[in-house]
Amino acid sequence: FFFAMSARSVDPVLLGELAYEALRLAFIPWQRERRVAKERSALAEARLCCPILFARPGDYLEHRRDERMQSFVPDIFEYLGRDDDDWLMFRHDCGTGFGDYYGATNGGMRDVINAWPMSEYEIPGKDVYTFIRLPISMCWAFRLMEDDDEDDEMLQTDVQTGAPVA
Repeated sequence: FFFAMSARSVDPVLLGELAYEALRLAFIPWQRERRVAKERSALAEARLCCPILFARPGDYLEHRRDERMQSFVPDIFEYLGRDDDDWLMFRHDCGTGFGDYYGATNGGMRDVINAWPMSEYEIPGKDVYTFIRLPISMCWAFRLMEDDDEDDEMLQTDVQTGAPVA
């Protein structure tokens, strides 16, 4: 019956709705797939640029020091999670750029991000030389540790000298 009708006898509103439905069925899923692909790409870039946002409690992260022309050995921290103020909490695991070592006050991790005075970034009831809490805006230099042999050696180094422990 529809095929026998002329184009003039078809209601233009009905024809418009039919055309819209055809476009919606063909075009909208493609648009959604494209949007999802862009979102996934942006998420992958964020994971690369700011990995601390994707860290889970128990993850180990490295933080560069401001040593300039010295060893460039990073400090290693364990991510503990967030506190009630939504600040990120860390436990220093190894390295000489944090705590009460000479490197902590001369090019250490706190110098890189200007985390002074120490009392402003302490976790109440915890040792200020081992634990630190930071707002997300100060966590840009943390990098998730890669899971390879070098990192295993890094975790088995003497804290003061950086020499491998047998």
